[in-house]
Amino acid sequence: MTENQSTRPSPALVQRHLHGVDYPASRDDLVSHARRDCEGGNYPQSECDRVVQVLSQLPDREYQRPVDVSKAFGEAARGYLQNASYPARRDDLVASARDQGADQVVLDTIVLIPDEEYPDVDAVIVQIIDAG
Repeated sequence: MTENQSTRPSPALVQRHLHGVDYPASRDDLVSHARRDCEGGNYPQSECDRVVQVLSQLPDREYQRPVDVSKAFGEAARGYLQNASYPARRDDLVASARDQGADQVVLDTIVLIPDEEYPDVDAVIVQIIDAG
């Protein structure tokens, strides 16, 4: 497990906070729903803050269904993953994305995939989407 991995919200955790969202939903709708979910639930404040932060950094568009939110994590990472040297392991992908100036949402998304060897960028994106 990489440093601070447990503090980063996975796409699956984000989806848990989005349970019951009326789709289609904008990014702001998703953020509002997560905030309401946190107010009415028994979640640690730090978890809620991380989920809201990640949702706030997703592209500002309309999401048709939960998988679209998961895909947004993958899309955000794709541009930084295409230039990595494949096959590559998770830590190599994180380092490559960091070297290219990836923001924290992208780095957090990549660091949560299993530490295995990926043959190409598409295999990484599938893993990111499946995590949601």
